[in-house]
Amino acid sequence: MILNLVKKLILMGSVGVQHKLSYGLDRVWGYEPSLESIGELIQLFSYNQDAAKNEELVRMRYEASIKPESRDAFAAMFYDSRQERLDELTLPDEDIKKIETKTLLLHGLNDQVILFEDTSYKLFQLLPHAELHLFNECGHWTQIEKSEPFIDHILAFIKNG
Repeated sequence: MILNLVKKLILMGSVGVQHKLSYGLDRVWGYEPSLESIGELIQLFSYNQDAAKNEELVRMRYEASIKPESRDAFAAMFYDSRQERLDELTLPDEDIKKIETKTLLLHGLNDQVILFEDTSYKLFQLLPHAELHLFNECGHWTQIEKSEPFIDHILAFIKNG
């Protein structure tokens, strides 16, 4: 089994388990480039709603999203049948229970894109060697909104976990 080659897993706001497509993920996967739409996505990604008011951040994200290579890659990943695509990214619970690899799960409690209750919490219950770090006052951008503790948890897990 290929997982025998993997010594540790680190998952951040991850899917992997069967769950209903959230409003936030549906909006992300259905993104049509505009300044207004990217502002809405930043609101969904971030706990700190001031981020969506940062005109420089909104413009930078928008300009990145309209580059042809970005648009093409995005379109290839996400298609109209979004729940079907999401289901393709999951494993049956019984298969997840068999994963013996030490796993670090990181998630923002206020994530509106990948809901903690539907994903990381279930993975934590299923994975026999998982540890979970849940960040309060944090959305989907855990690595940005909680960068120092995020890095600290990863480094400790790599070193000791």
